[in-house]
Amino acid sequence: MKYCSTRGGVKGVPFRQALFSGYALDGGLFVPEIVPKLSPDTISEWVKAKLSYPKIVYEIVRRFVSEEELPNDALAKCIENAYNTGKFDTLSVVGMKNCNTRRTEEGFTVAELFHGQTQSFKDYALSLVGQLMQYFLNKHNEKLIVLVGTSGDTGSAAIKSVEGLEGIDIIVLYPDGKISAVQELQMTSSLAKNVHVFAVEGTSDDLDVPIRQCFPGEGICSINSINWARIMIQIAHFVYLYIHEGGEALDIFLPTGAAGNLVSGVICNLMGFPIKFFPATNENDNVHAFLNKGQLRLGGTIISTPANAMDIRYPYNLERLIYLLSNSPELTAKYMTICESDSENVADIEKSLLDKIKTIVPECQLVETKHIHETIQWVWKTQKYMICPHTATAFYHLDKSGKLTKNKAVVVSTASPQKFSDVVSAAGISSAEWKGDELWTKLKAGPQVEPNRSMKMQNQSDWLKILQEEISKIRSTH
Repeated sequence: MKYCSTRGGVKGVPFRQALFSGYALDGGLFVPEIVPKLSPDTISEWVKAKLSYPKIVYEIVRRFVSEEELPNDALAKCIENAYNTGKFDTLSVVGMKNCNTRRTEEGFTVAELFHGQTQSFKDYALSLVGQLMQYFLNKHNEKLIVLVGTSGDTGSAAIKSVEGLEGIDIIVLYPDGKISAVQELQMTSSLAKNVHVFAVEGTSDDLDVPIRQCFPGEGICSINSINWARIMIQIAHFVYLYIHEGGEALDIFLPTGAAGNLVSGVICNLMGFPIKFFPATNENDNVHAFLNKGQLRLGGTIISTPANAMDIRYPYNLERLIYLLSNSPELTAKYMTICESDSENVADIEKSLLDKIKTIVPECQLVETKHIHETIQWVWKTQKYMICPHTATAFYHLDKSGKLTKNKAVVVSTASPQKFSDVVSAAGISSAEWKGDELWTKLKAGPQVEPNRSMKMQNQSDWLKILQEEISKIRSTH
């Protein structure tokens, strides 16, 4: 298996290079040159065997990474370190919950992808990404600096994935004042020497600019969802749900921001699993406009919402979606060039391509803040089940989906509500009512807590210069 850029300028890249790269040299994102197709017999065997989550991850990675690059025993060890060492608080790794919809009171499954160390779905892929990186670094006696921009949850999950690992330093940028207190404390309380955290006076899209300007760079990579490895590992989420639900065709409702999880789902479908995806966005609606109207825009003014990890106007993984379903690097590059030349530009997607996308992603739902609060209220009032604001968008979409959904429904819950007790309080539910302050209290009481750990990137500062100086400082210690 080799990798190429979505824009066609880079081909024949081994997995290791894709893992340690951010953007490709031509500005595109890495994708596999061929998406492996599983036979119906193989899928049926996996269902009958009721493969565990770690085993599914092994089987998926094995399809995308050759044994020559990553031997079986090395892959198995990386997976064991990622999932079988107490990093998840449930033996099954994924939690499952039965709920009802408001529209018809039909039952559906909630997949709780928040049982890792930072209680976000980002833990599931990043736990393994860190192990894969350390394996290759040790093998080749190399050092690495990881650059991460976060809109909320990625930062803490990325820190936990590499915290204390030899040969890896991580620099995290987060938008100051635009994430929850728990999200911030999860990042700023790490005192590991290889962790470097900056609070940026700007939005999540703003802080991505200096990070992108650092690429390509020797010994630098990212583990945001621009990194192919994260997309690859997240395919396991949906395979696991398909197996858990007995091999039935599924309609999966999921929150989306940069569209990484959605692209993982689309690849899962292309591999042969009969799953359709129904993403939901908040009022930052570029993904919604793309999927429903065929209008691609990368940029715009970010609206702060309770679902802050989705406060994104540059959903870069739409580039991968265009490439995968057009199979045209030329068309992908054309659309991206139009949008990247000016944040106000809109590229109109060809109808044939949009129609093809809709066979896998029939509809996207925009969810306003008032509906996020109302959905949290309704689910708690009727089912005594608390959900995070991101998950609320997926619940809302399921309620509004109507005749488009024909298969068994699953809602993906991407974060623990414990990370957003302030949002729940704003929805009119006190923390005392559902013990919503447990995670915050635990973090505040921890012996390693140091709230002023983060450094500041002020609004008028040269963020790129600050970032480059930090990189140089770290390199001097390697």
